[in-house]
Amino acid sequence: MKSATPKSTAPPSRPLNSLANAGAVQGFAPNDLTTADWMSRRAGQTTLVAANSSENLTPATGQRSESMSWTQISRALYPPT
Repeated sequence: MKSATPKSTAPPSRPLNSLANAGAVQGFAPNDLTTADWMSRRAGQTTLVAANSSENLTPATGQRSESMSWTQISRALYPPT
């Protein structure tokens, strides 16, 4: 059975693809702090790992000790400033 409505070959006014349906946002370098802050909040947080090391030397005994530790630091993925 044929449809009574002819098919249009023109592209849709709004693209229907998975990227559009996912709510993806493309951004460029903002010129104002309000937009930069909004983009930063939308991008979310990331975790950095920082290494800390220390070395101690006791002069009287000549004894030396070393230690190393790691710390996780949370920060904005794209800082606004």
